[in-house]
Amino acid sequence: MKEEKATSWKLNEYPKIEKEDIDFPEEINLVYAVCGQSCSLQEIIVQGSTEICQYCNKRMKLIGKASYTLDKIWEDNK
Repeated sequence: MKEEKATSWKLNEYPKIEKEDIDFPEEINLVYAVCGQSCSLQEIIVQGSTEICQYCNKRMKLIGKASYTLDKIWEDNK
């Protein structure tokens, strides 16, 4: 498979977003996912997002799930 070089937008082409406009969910579910033995990718993904391996394009197996809550210390320092 040919590897393609990633490109970026010019800085003035990104939207302007203020820190106080960012609204994180209070709780988020993460899952640990593994790919097949020949690929062997292991990663933590947000539950409900893609389960397709970014390298071999096959579905990964979901192994475990954990819930995380928003860090209130960071929230207070907005």
